[in-house]
Amino acid sequence: MERSGYVSLWVGNFGTFENALAYIEKNYSDEAQEDDELYKSELMREYGIDIDSEYDEDFADCICHGRKTKSLTELINGCSYCKAVTWAFVSDVGDELPDSFDSAILLYDYNYDNSAEIGTCHRAVFIGSVKVSDPKYGS
Repeated sequence: MERSGYVSLWVGNFGTFENALAYIEKNYSDEAQEDDELYKSELMREYGIDIDSEYDEDFADCICHGRKTKSLTELINGCSYCKAVTWAFVSDVGDELPDSFDSAILLYDYNYDNSAEIGTCHRAVFIGSVKVSDPKYGS
């Protein structure tokens, strides 16, 4: 759900920035205006994010380094508010990821609560949501 000061993080292996971006982009076609499921991004469908608690694509980062790493710090390097976001996530979940990934997706001012029933096929792995406390971030 939208929540000021929070950042939600997913990681995956998308290979390119364009592929990672396509994963979070919503469908604004005429057909999608009449069908909620067509409107939803792949991320929204996979993680049960409904239309009422959707995120704003303008407040998202997609990072793809083209090389895999297990280091969270390395993977999210270059994201908006990098120092504060990295510190918050490393403090919460540690620096070592469960596997090697080449891409990160960060949704700002969004607190995914991980309570929806989730399917078994995912292109991205949810790492967590953290409150970012930094004057530059606005909290």
